[in-house]
Amino acid sequence: MEEKMKSILFDELYFQINQKELPNRTKNNRDHELKTIYEQKTGKSVLIMTKTKRIQLYEWLKKEVRYPLLNDLIKSEIGLLVDPYFALKLTDEHQEDQFINTNLSSLLEIIRMQAADSIFLVLQDNTASLSKITIKEREDIISQILLEIDPSGKWLMIYYEAKEQGRIINVKECSSKEKEILCKKLELSEDSLSENACIRNKINHETYLLLTLVGTTEDILTIMHEFGHYLFYYYNLEEEPNILLKEFYPTLLELLAEKYLKKQRISEEECNRSRIENTAYLGQYYMVTYDYIDKYLTDGIIKEEEDIQEQATIMNNHKGILEEIFKEQADLFSSQTIAYQNCDSCIEKIISNPLELRQSFSYILGHYLAKQGVNRIIQDRQVLDVLREYIEHGLDLDLYGLFKLVGCDVDKLNLKPTIESTNRKNKEKSLKK
Repeated sequence: MEEKMKSILFDELYFQINQKELPNRTKNNRDHELKTIYEQKTGKSVLIMTKTKRIQLYEWLKKEVRYPLLNDLIKSEIGLLVDPYFALKLTDEHQEDQFINTNLSSLLEIIRMQAADSIFLVLQDNTASLSKITIKEREDIISQILLEIDPSGKWLMIYYEAKEQGRIINVKECSSKEKEILCKKLELSEDSLSENACIRNKINHETYLLLTLVGTTEDILTIMHEFGHYLFYYYNLEEEPNILLKEFYPTLLELLAEKYLKKQRISEEECNRSRIENTAYLGQYYMVTYDYIDKYLTDGIIKEEEDIQEQATIMNNHKGILEEIFKEQADLFSSQTIAYQNCDSCIEKIISNPLELRQSFSYILGHYLAKQGVNRIIQDRQVLDVLREYIEHGLDLDLYGLFKLVGCDVDKLNLKPTIESTNRKNKEKSLKK
């Protein structure tokens, strides 16, 4: 019966969030099933399903199965995170559960740290305006940056070629008709054109940079970031990037560009503000979900009573802050209410977009690894040469190998090696080329 109850709650929340029903599910079916289960479990009859009664029954249902449903959804999310495509591959010498728990828990700690660092930077007062630049100045600077990253000039030529082919588009300069054509060609909604993105046509593999440029030095970082995506697609015509490392190369190029701007005194501002804000937003938005995943990995289950007790401990430790902020209303907060709010919020976020959590992993972890990579490149230029080789030959760096390459202490981070099939695949790709 619990499985049926979880299914009813999931369907109802899905409808509330997405304003559409799942196939073969309707409100009337749900209400009838819930009414029947409620009467069987409580011994109380429901004569008429009024609007008020319906709300009461669904609140009862939440009370009964919110935590069992949360556990199912967290387990499902972990399954997405440890998919081989996501780079958490298994080694022959490690048991599956041990490997997944160890590496994923370590990544969660890194992600929390990077998110907290970004949140702190966002909270700092940083109202300095960015330096204005002309299009010619912007393009000259980008050319200089690409030559510094790749002295052979190959990447610069790829950039010039993309411009000549009309693949780099400032959406703000497009007419309504041009936007309509773009959306049709790339299967996009017009709303998505307001976001900076690198998009590849699924059929002919043509790749475009769709940009919203503002005429400041931040445009340089925006272009360099999206060009990082473009390079991967250029060298991997039919493959998609590993999800976990999808944002690493683009963010690395962006941070190298920022270093160049500061070194040349072109811009002294922290002009990757949008990247910091995005990392902070995603970290804050999913922080509770990260905590629940960690709890599930550690204990194998998230228990209602333990969640409430943890909230009580947190509230007791921060009692003074709560009283200072909320005054006499501080006593109105209960550990149970906050635990239920966190649980319900986590469930709704996963139902709303089950893939967005691992996208947040990719974004935040990519930011962290790129920061480490830039610092490592400053110490040893050869690291950049190795990374460039990986991009140009379409080679995959596994998670463990990338952490080591950018100078992270894998033992301190408690990361374990990933399977050797990545190296075999790389060799096979090299031979084909």
